[in-house]
Order: sequence, then C-alpha cells, then structure tokens
Amino acid sequence: MECKHPTLPYHWHLREPAWQAMVKAAFDASPLETTGLLIGVIQEVAGIQTVDVEACYVLQGRDATTVSQTLPAEAWIAAYWAIETHYPDSQLLGWWHTHPGHGVFLSAADWDLHQRKFAAHAAPWATAWVLDPIQLRVGAFVCAPGELWPVALTGIGAWPDGWQYRIDAGQSGVTAPPGG
Repeated sequence: MECKHPTLPYHWHLREPAWQAMVKAAFDASPLETTGLLIGVIQEVAGIQTVDVEACYVLQGRDATTVSQTLPAEAWIAAYWAIETHYPDSQLLGWWHTHPGHGVFLSAADWDLHQRKFAAHAAPWATAWVLDPIQLRVGAFVCAPGELWPVALTGIGAWPDGWQYRIDAGQSGVTAPPGG
C-alpha cells in the first residue's frame, strides 16, 4: 500500500507482511482496541525519500475496551527491546491502532500520543494508521509542522474474510470481493 502527502517530501510504502500482521492483530483483538508500532527504514528510491514499513510490532497493552487501551511503560520498553533485537538495521517509523466500529479518525488521546512519541522527536515522516476492523476502514495521518494531516492512500488488499478494500485520494471505502 502506498501513501503520500502533498507538501511533505516523503512517500510511504507499507509492505504486505506488515499490513497482514496489522490486520490479523486488529481482527484478533476486535471488538477491543489494539495498538502497535511500524518498523522499517527511510531510503531514497528513484530520487524520492521513501518511508518503507517492513514490519509491525503489537504492543502488549492492558485494560483494552472498545474505545481505549492502556499502554504501560513496560509495553514500550519491551517494544523498543524487540525492535533493537529483531530489527537492528531498522527504526521506529510510526504506530497504528484500531477503532473497532468507530471509524477512522484521531482522537485527542491519539493526537497526544503521536505528539509525545513522534512529533516531539522531529519525525515529520512518522505516520499514525487507524484501522476499523468492523466497518472495514483504514486511514493514515502524518505530521506536518504543528499539525497532523490525513494522507492519501492508494492500493488494494484483502481483509481476512475475503472482502477487498481500495483507498484512493484519502477516501476510505470497501467493495465486494471479485465476483461477489
């Protein structure tokens, strides 16, 4: 899946294994929220700075509900250790979480987490992805100076139940499977 922002000089590429891991975690946890981190590299591809998301890590939160999840310090410590151990040549590129049945948006708490963990560390390429495994919606947001903006997503992939999604020009949508 690809995404881009009209004014930031980055192009994002979410590799299929990372997407599939996010979707599996989202469906496994649904209807409760779950959260994870995006791992990969920033590299130049054909003259374009590309944020290449190669993997995702599911944070071990607690007290998950349909609208929130507690992410204690030990969950972050375990995540950072796993990234350093299993992905030594990669870095933290952003995060993802679910809004089961609530749609794709960033809440005030989401915005706060993104500002504290990413924007405050001068990471303008860091993305916040939101998945709604009940409504079959997905969206991504990126830091721009002082703000968080939705980014346009393009691609086609499949949810575990065979439904396909296609997202263009920042619009989320779901279509029936081919022949369905």
